[in-house]
Amino acid sequence: MTLLFGTSQASADTVVKWLHLETVPAHLKMWEDIAAKYESEHSGVDIQLQFLENEAFKAKLPTLLQSEDAPHFFYSWGGGVLKQQSETGALMDLTEAMRADGGAWEKSYNPAAVKGLTFNDRIYAVPFKMGTISFFYNKALFQKAGVKAEDIKTWDDFLKAVKTLKDAGIAPIAGGGGDKWPLHFYWSYLVMRNGGQQVFEDAKNNEGEGFLHPAIIKTGEQLAELGKLEPFQGGYLGATWPQTLGLFGDGKAAMILSFEHTEATQHANSGDGKGLAP
Repeated sequence: MTLLFGTSQASADTVVKWLHLETVPAHLKMWEDIAAKYESEHSGVDIQLQFLENEAFKAKLPTLLQSEDAPHFFYSWGGGVLKQQSETGALMDLTEAMRADGGAWEKSYNPAAVKGLTFNDRIYAVPFKMGTISFFYNKALFQKAGVKAEDIKTWDDFLKAVKTLKDAGIAPIAGGGGDKWPLHFYWSYLVMRNGGQQVFEDAKNNEGEGFLHPAIIKTGEQLAELGKLEPFQGGYLGATWPQTLGLFGDGKAAMILSFEHTEATQHANSGDGKGLAP
């Protein structure tokens, strides 16, 4: 996730709009403390943190960026959307600031994080955090089905675990297809493990073997294997991501492929507001 700077500039006696979609209380408290500290040190500046739910954020941001109500700061996930935003002039070019003093600011981040926010050698966003997409699992459901997490080391091991959970009458994976993007991780991460970054670059640029690369074909075959097992809960294609997190938090599925803050978000979206214990 990244923090972007819009082209509007803050000055004395002005409001700075900070549009976010943060739902983790500890993270939001951090932002509020930063804003309060800045306000205390800069008389006349009023920083307003404005929240939009994830999908609403994505839907409304393009319009907001073209209006007089454009936020000064906002989140992005980098990639193609960020590139399009940079081409419209909606973003501040941060290259000079990031590379001042011998590149001190730029060098304070992992190079891979900055690279994903750079187009034509110009930097358009500041890395906020890098996270890991990984499987979280319900210990009680694994124990009930006789599945040991430490035994899952390969794709075949994973398929075996899915079969075992299914045979035990447990939904193996909480899947969210309603928002579409959560399901792409299954394909993209398999491609990365089968072929690496260069496979993506070649396919994107229509170079080499493109989407006919053996790694991509293998990924399709692996997903077909998983699909035949019907691993997700009933109605998963229409389930939004918050609903999917809630399903996992309510103990109705054994696994979820999700983000580093899942421990907190499954709490918030569960039926009782508590969800699973760590």
